[in-house]
Amino acid sequence: MTAAKRLEDLAISYAKNRAELMENSKAIRDLHNDVDAYIDMKPFRDRFYQGEWLDDEAVLRWNGWLYAVEVLYILDDKPLDEDDAYRSMAILLDERKAIKQRANALKSRLRQIGNKLLKATA
Repeated sequence: MTAAKRLEDLAISYAKNRAELMENSKAIRDLHNDVDAYIDMKPFRDRFYQGEWLDDEAVLRWNGWLYAVEVLYILDDKPLDEDDAYRSMAILLDERKAIKQRANALKSRLRQIGNKLLKATA
């Protein structure tokens, strides 16, 4: 595959990635509008990192927003509905992180191709 074709494929992939990010941002805004309030996830993160739910020698590892929300709901012995606003927001935030990670991988590949092209023209 030629460098030009790889660049074209990367440009298409990056455009799709940006479209996914825009859709995710819109879904987050729509969720805020649906509940008529700002969904503050900070208390979940803070409480998760306090580690009150851990055993004495357990290691704390962040596994995403959905994991944190589920763990804390279990700790509080509360049911977590499929349409719970915090659960929905956690899913969207985890998706957002994955989208941004894919964008970073695309940027890295673009940089590598650019470096090869620079060497070829030098």
